[in-house]
Amino acid sequence: MRDYVPVKPQAELVFFWHNGLSPVKSEWNINFVIDHKTENMVVFTNDDLGVAFPFPVDDKKEKSDLRRLEFFRVAFPRYENRHEYYREATVNLDSISIPLELSQDISKIAVHSLRERMMLEFSKGLLRAALKKATEYSIKKEDEGLAALIGVVNALTEKADTRNWQTLPHSIYYARVPMREGVNDLTFSIAAGHDVVDYKFSYQATRGETLFHTFSSLETGDAPYRGDW
Repeated sequence: MRDYVPVKPQAELVFFWHNGLSPVKSEWNINFVIDHKTENMVVFTNDDLGVAFPFPVDDKKEKSDLRRLEFFRVAFPRYENRHEYYREATVNLDSISIPLELSQDISKIAVHSLRERMMLEFSKGLLRAALKKATEYSIKKEDEGLAALIGVVNALTEKADTRNWQTLPHSIYYARVPMREGVNDLTFSIAAGHDVVDYKFSYQATRGETLFHTFSSLETGDAPYRGDW
């Protein structure tokens, strides 16, 4: 397209829309069965998830303590999605209507990132939780009161890491809007079915300038809330 010459506007607006809220972490518990068939190895298996994690155990005390365990429960983090309330948006300037396009799906990135780390999370959490439980059983033979105290401590400390950014957007959309030099009156419209909300903005642009505007919608599918941040 050697003959193509793009039309360069007098000014330009880059409009970002932060839609919804990112997923939140919660805790879920998974039951694992321990296989002791191998002499210096324990294997944690969960048939429902179709996973097996072998761990070498060379320490005689750890090996002895772990043999008292057949199955146990361990806590892991997972994401709960907060679905978008508004599904589409447009920027309207004069007779031009420009739909916003998806730039980043933060929700999918968060879930995918945790899924990639999940095998590492399993590996770190399984043996740690198993050894804590084995220690509790070992001490119980000598001092039931102390073992009960350790059991309470283990139950309190065996929690999944549910720290997360709860104010990130669910998704980020954007549009590039050509503008003229001077005052530009723009309407930003967001829609969820028949529910359409319009916001009015005015920009003073100079020739060759690129303006940036970020608009955040905090509404989610579970708890709609309107606000311009």
